[in-house]
Amino acid sequence: MNDYIISALEEMEQRVRSAQPLSFSGLNPEETLLVSVDMNNGFAKQGALFSERVKALIPKTAALAAACEEHGVVLVAVSDHHNEQSIELNGGYPPHCLEGTDEPSLVSELQAFFPTVIEKNSTNAFYKMSTKELLSDYKNFIITGCCTDICIFQLACALKTYFNEQNDLRDIIVPVSLVDTYDSPQHPAQMMNTVFLCSMMDNGIRVVSDILY
Repeated sequence: MNDYIISALEEMEQRVRSAQPLSFSGLNPEETLLVSVDMNNGFAKQGALFSERVKALIPKTAALAAACEEHGVVLVAVSDHHNEQSIELNGGYPPHCLEGTDEPSLVSELQAFFPTVIEKNSTNAFYKMSTKELLSDYKNFIITGCCTDICIFQLACALKTYFNEQNDLRDIIVPVSLVDTYDSPQHPAQMMNTVFLCSMMDNGIRVVSDILY
């Protein structure tokens, strides 16, 4: 069984490594939305769910945001915003991104690029993004941030299945270089990234190695 699992993971890693970059030239800026997920102080700077891996995404995210701004792409950020009564905190997650603290705020490096910040009280940002304007105005959704296996996976799959239900072809794009997850003995980041990126591929999401601009 262990050999089977190791072999399967190696095949999945190769599949992720084979992802190709996506050039801005292949996208219509007016039909494209960049969504940055949970690049806030609570995940990228401090707190119970802080991760150095997420912190490392800050300069890459800022560079992509600047390029999107230059090309006329609309940018939206979503960020965890909880209170002490948030049901999510009754499960496996420790208190994080609590109102009245600095944790729900976007990291300072990104604030100028994202004038619109949507607060969410669950891991799935879709339920706070599912407004007519956001869903009808764009054909391409670029999703970046953290965590690959939780908030990124849930948002990407929710968007894809929402449009699939209506036979509405939209491009949900996840760049490998611009998403990551936390690392712990019970949650090996590289394995979680690999498994969930492959699952997104299986669900029709366009997983690319990077965005070229």
